[in-house]
Amino acid sequence: MRLARKIADMIWRDSAPARCLRRYASTGHAFAQSALGDMYRKGKLVLQNYADAAKWYRLAAEQGDAHAQFNLGACYTAGRGVPQDDAEAVKWYRLAAEQGDSLAQFNLGAMYSSGRGVPKD
Repeated sequence: MRLARKIADMIWRDSAPARCLRRYASTGHAFAQSALGDMYRKGKLVLQNYADAAKWYRLAAEQGDAHAQFNLGACYTAGRGVPQDDAEAVKWYRLAAEQGDSLAQFNLGAMYSSGRGVPKD
């Protein structure tokens, strides 16, 4: 099974769309980094890998990409690709919410409502 997974991963990594997006993402392009995070989270054109998704989301989120900030917060909420950490999730939801991301605003409100990562409000 391990060998089959390695072979499949090599095939997917060599797909033209994944190669192109990875090239732009590795130059620091935040939109490409966020899109690559989406690909890894969903398993589209690459094998699903939550750790890689979180890595690419973090790179874009640190540049201020609201979509990546929201998704990195979701990774921390669920513990997918990163250790589960409600306080870290709140941090990223807040940054995205301040930019007007409605899903981040909703999730931030839910975190406050349930007292996850913040004092219950």
